[in-house]
Amino acid sequence: MADHMSSTADKALAEWLIEHGGPVVRYRAATELLDAAGETYSARLARDLLESPVVRRWLDLLERRRGVGGLHSSRPDAFENAMGKLFELGLRAGITPLDRATEPFRRWLAEKLRAGAVQSGDFYARLVAGTLARGGYLCDDAVLMAMKETLEHLSRTARKGWCDIWLSRRECAGFPKSCRGKPFIKREFQFGGKTPLPLIHDIYGFTGLAHDRVLAHKINAVVGYILRPEFQKLPDGYGYIFDERKRQPWAHGWGVHLPGPERLGPSERETSRFLQRLELMAHFPQAVKSDWFARALRHLDRYQIEQGTYRFPSGFLKEQTSGYYVGGAYMGLGENRRSRRAIEIESTFRVLKIRHLARTARTEPTGPAVFTVRNR
Repeated sequence: MADHMSSTADKALAEWLIEHGGPVVRYRAATELLDAAGETYSARLARDLLESPVVRRWLDLLERRRGVGGLHSSRPDAFENAMGKLFELGLRAGITPLDRATEPFRRWLAEKLRAGAVQSGDFYARLVAGTLARGGYLCDDAVLMAMKETLEHLSRTARKGWCDIWLSRRECAGFPKSCRGKPFIKREFQFGGKTPLPLIHDIYGFTGLAHDRVLAHKINAVVGYILRPEFQKLPDGYGYIFDERKRQPWAHGWGVHLPGPERLGPSERETSRFLQRLELMAHFPQAVKSDWFARALRHLDRYQIEQGTYRFPSGFLKEQTSGYYVGGAYMGLGENRRSRRAIEIESTFRVLKIRHLARTARTEPTGPAVFTVRNR
């Protein structure tokens, strides 16, 4: 349970959310923004949450993926999307239906870890590990080990600090004509390279490790690398990988782009990810003290209304029938969007959550510390 909120005004708004919100917002406001008033009250909120149609629907979508088929796609029942949405709906490790639904994926990750997939930079292993770590499954040895392995690799990348990631035109001279003009990533920055590039799923996973004093300086080094202007100028998917065997290009994908408030509006894609990425980065001290974060918070204040609540443009809180979670496709919190107050309730919760995370992050250590990877 989260500690008491430091702001009297924010506490009053959290209580307003419990009074006016649906099952998801009531549960998350009570357990993440306030100390829920006793076990009986918490149990009732949890029961209401698990009985809500939106939670039951998304749990069903995740359970359809038993056997780990469909880890990565724009379908809502893909693992990355169903798990992302269930996180937004308040489900975490320790909630029995989620534990049951994630068990095949945790077992799969353990098998991949034994086979060396994480060490070799396997995209799917990193996706699953990051998603599970964010959901609270760092109590699972395979998830913890996978995240530590990834952090070790990415901290090496961060120490180097290189943002010149592409092959020169001369180095691409032997590629087929279909590759002409495409930015191809140097081998050392590819999956399994000595200095791999961070994926958005890695950063989500690091939120589960953000309070670890031993790992904090490594995580903040990676976050600092991501915040560099040179890094943020890289294309969102970084570029392409050339498959020597098949003589064709593959998109790398899933970078860590941080939309700035000045770029919102004309690009729906930027707008749909803005709030999601801001909440993500609010976990990390290095991000919270950045100019980007300060500008983003000031931008949110533009949407405060008379009683101190917030109402964002609908593009901030998109709820689609398909799309990628990490692209901001499933940001709804279960409120009836036909209701006059739905956007106001969800917007207010988001602001309070970001501010609460940022206050916590400001008290977190940033290093130095000794980093160790447990022997297998």
